Amino acid sequence: MTAARDCAVASPGAKRRGRVVPIAVVVGLGLLLGACGFRPLYGSRGATADNSEKLAQVEIGVIDDRRGQQLRNLLIDRFYGSTRPTRPAYRLETVLRLEKGGVGLQKDATTTRYKMTVSANYQMTDLTTQQVVFRSASESVVNYNVLQAQFATFATEQDAIDRGLEQLGDEITTRVALFLDRS
Repeated sequence: MTAARDCAVASPGAKRRGRVVPIAVVVGLGLLLGACGFRPLYGSRGATADNSEKLAQVEIGVIDDRRGQQLRNLLIDRFYGSTRPTRPAYRLETVLRLEKGGVGLQKDATTTRYKMTVSANYQMTDLTTQQVVFRSASESVVNYNVLQAQFATFATEQDAIDRGLEQLGDEITTRVALFLDRS
């Protein structure tokens, strides 16, 4: 009976070891994460130029139509700080597409919900060699409801397009930044 009671009572050293183990696990995971080559995408890394400086060396080409201008302005805001590049090293060319399809149908074939797909094919050209060094495609899918008022439906469609362009701008910026970080 005394042996069972002794096992149930923990010694003061065991309590301290119980607190040390989780701390050791967290520290060990942090060391492993640092050893695997993890680095932040944005921010400085000592002697090398950070991605904001690299992104500032990319000239963003004109994109056709009004929505293309909107995407270009979003990319300019993400790529450049206060000034645009005077001697860019790369040029980013983008082709934008918007597609709309009905996804919510009533019994009388009336559409109540639309799916908007905003996609872009883009390539980056090295301006010294005139060679395409990076090519990719991105896509964003957003939905909106058809409302009773025609203007309200128009407003929700415009909002969906704006959200899709924001997501597309974020993805293009991230992919270009990753490419520039690797090269």
